[in-house]
Amino acid sequence: MNSFPMVEQEETLFLLDEQPPPNLQKSESFDDDNKNHGLKSLQRILSASALLASTNQPQPYRSLSAHDLTPQLHTNDYGLPPTNPSRRSTTPTTRNNINDIDTFVRQFEIRLREHRLIWQKEYDATVQRLNETKNNEFEALKNRYETKLHTLEDGNKQLEIILEKLNEENQRLKFEIEHQKQQTKTEQVTIQEHLKEIQNEMERKVQEIKNFYENEKQDIKRQHSRTYQDLLDETNQRLKKMENDYKSQQSTHDSTINEMERRMVDLRSNLDRLQQMKLKLDEDKISLVKNNEQLQLQIQELTNKLRHADRDHADQIQRYENELKSLRLRNESGVDLLRKENDLTKNKATKTIDELEKQLSTITEKFYDMQKLFEQKLNEQQTSYQNNIHQCENDYEKKIQLLKQEMKQLNDKFHLAIQQNEQLQNELKQKHQEFKQLNETCLQQKDLIEKSEKAFAQIKIDLEKKFHDKIQEINDKARQNELQLIENLNRDHVKVCEKLKLEYEQIKEQNEEKIRTNFNKDIEEIKHKYDQATEKQEQKLKYDLQQIDKLSVDKKLVHENEKQKLINEYEQFIRKIEKQHNQKTDEYEKRIEILISKTHEQLKSIEDEFSERNSKQQSIINDQQKMIQVLKDEQNKTKASYEKQSFALNEQCLREKNEIKAQFDLCMKNLEKNFNTLTLKKEQLERKLSYLNEQHKHELLECRLSYENNLKGLLSNDVRIDLENTIHSLKQQVVYLQQRIAFLQQELEQYIQIYGHRPFAQPLVKTTNQD
Repeated sequence: MNSFPMVEQEETLFLLDEQPPPNLQKSESFDDDNKNHGLKSLQRILSASALLASTNQPQPYRSLSAHDLTPQLHTNDYGLPPTNPSRRSTTPTTRNNINDIDTFVRQFEIRLREHRLIWQKEYDATVQRLNETKNNEFEALKNRYETKLHTLEDGNKQLEIILEKLNEENQRLKFEIEHQKQQTKTEQVTIQEHLKEIQNEMERKVQEIKNFYENEKQDIKRQHSRTYQDLLDETNQRLKKMENDYKSQQSTHDSTINEMERRMVDLRSNLDRLQQMKLKLDEDKISLVKNNEQLQLQIQELTNKLRHADRDHADQIQRYENELKSLRLRNESGVDLLRKENDLTKNKATKTIDELEKQLSTITEKFYDMQKLFEQKLNEQQTSYQNNIHQCENDYEKKIQLLKQEMKQLNDKFHLAIQQNEQLQNELKQKHQEFKQLNETCLQQKDLIEKSEKAFAQIKIDLEKKFHDKIQEINDKARQNELQLIENLNRDHVKVCEKLKLEYEQIKEQNEEKIRTNFNKDIEEIKHKYDQATEKQEQKLKYDLQQIDKLSVDKKLVHENEKQKLINEYEQFIRKIEKQHNQKTDEYEKRIEILISKTHEQLKSIEDEFSERNSKQQSIINDQQKMIQVLKDEQNKTKASYEKQSFALNEQCLREKNEIKAQFDLCMKNLEKNFNTLTLKKEQLERKLSYLNEQHKHELLECRLSYENNLKGLLSNDVRIDLENTIHSLKQQVVYLQQRIAFLQQELEQYIQIYGHRPFAQPLVKTTNQD
């Protein structure tokens, strides 16, 4: 089915040489530059012609359309804009224009009828093509099913042969597996015996290694005991030498400690004096820093106020621009989506089934209810929107008067204006959501159509499955009957042969005694009887085979007749479905055309409403822009005053900073001088310490040598104990002195970290002179 959109139809109507009347050519609707206005004017003329035709014809059923939703404008009878009654009565040219319009509308309707006839012919041709393609597909399916049946029969025979081969192979494999199991059992027995022998050998080796290592351990213990005794002797000798060394060191350390204590007293006095000087400098510094911070905070507050005012102003401008852009894009996208959805519904409506009639009736009722609700909501929103606009205008006038009186209340009123703008944005968002709901209803209609298509496809698949199942059941029954007949015939033949054999044996036993006497007579009688019996059996077999052939032929004929009946019934059922489908497609196409006409009318009304709203909103935006310009001028004035104040404050801050820098430079120079003197004194002290350390080391070496020479002889136990006690006490004293030195070094480092320099060296000079 070829579906053409309404816009293309309307454009093709003016392809010929004929043109509209001169009154319409002069209007703005038929200009080459403004094509959209021309389409709108055409649509208005078409609506006017439809209204004239509807007044002449009775209307049995009228649905709620977009014309009922839109507010009725005072127009002429021909859909043109209103005119004054005084002019209508006085001017005779208007009558001529009306006659020209009537002639143009009649020609336009004739062309519409011609186009509809062409579209109906194309639709009939496409329906015939679809029927032919379906018939060809049905014949192809028949041929496929017949070929599949033959292939399945051949496959069953091949599978039976394969099963026999598999059974033979399974028996052979079982015999081989049993033979392999016996071999594995014998191998396992041999492997276990070999493992036992290996374990015995390993246990013997482990015992030999254990004995070897135990002997080595005893030898090593003896050697260690000897070495410990030698070391003890050597240490006793060394301890005796160290006692004398520690005595000499103790005397020297006592003298150095006393000197260090004197120096620490002097350093502490210097520290106290420096701390007092530092406190004074810190207080001066804190006062200057506070003044500087206060000035900086004032500058930052002024700059932040200016930045906030600029940002708020820029944000308002961007918000208004973004709102305008979003409204335009939403209107355009909504119109395009409605047009695309109408085209898709045309293409998908050809595949619907009987059950959609009920669903469409329910959907139409819901649609009309939604239209009524939409009308109510639009009226309510228009009233609320107008009230909000009046309120906003009054509020803005009050704010302007208050801003001129007091500049301090500017921020509070500015926030109120922002809140009111946000309310307007929320109302616009609600309207957009309602428009989305209408789109969702259209999507639900599409989903219902798709579900009906799926149901039709499932019904078709189920019918095909049932047809295949019936064919398979008939074939299975025919095969079973043939096999049963063959088995019965074989059983009867075997039974007859057994009976004849038994009779022959009995006669033979009875006539063994008479053979000698009546041998010839009996032989002839037996031959005659045997010939008769064989003939009877042959006749019976022939008769049975003939009956079997007749039964098989009859069953085949019955089977073929049943197949043909099923095929004919299936074809009749498909034809009925196709007829019903064609009827319903015609009905749905008519309904779709009606819906499309209604949707076009609704789109026209929506476009008019949006144009009116845009004009109103643009007027509001222009008013707000004027207000914004007034606010900008006031902000510029405030900026100029703030800049003058900030410039004066910056000059004051620079002056105070220069004064503080000069004072700070003088303090730093004095501190550098003191620091240089302290560094020189530190270097002198370090040199003295290095010299004393070298002397102590030289003395220690001499003491050690003398101690080793004296301790070459043996000492008694009492002397050793005394020496050990003295060594222990000396060690404790050395540890105490090391801790004292570390504590003093920490105090020095803390002093340097706090004050940034070492203590003054004036009292140290006196001590050096005394030394």
